[in-house]
Amino acid sequence: MNQNYFGVVFKRVENISNVIMPFAIVTAHNPMDICFDELANKERNEILRKDLHQSDLIHREIIGCSEDHTHQELSFVVKCKL
Repeated sequence: MNQNYFGVVFKRVENISNVIMPFAIVTAHNPMDICFDELANKERNEILRKDLHQSDLIHREIIGCSEDHTHQELSFVVKCKL
């Protein structure tokens, strides 16, 4: 696993107060360190967004960032069911 993943910080885009534990953070951007261009990442993220909207899972948009915020990826915090 890429060691940079352990330094990820998150910026809130939407109110996430109703997304309580347990939760997961998911993204469609650059899977498994495969770098896609901005358009491909945007398209992949839209597919994920549509899938989440069609599910019954509570979710909100969030941004995963490098510690210095130079790298950012749109993501979703998703309330999980155990």
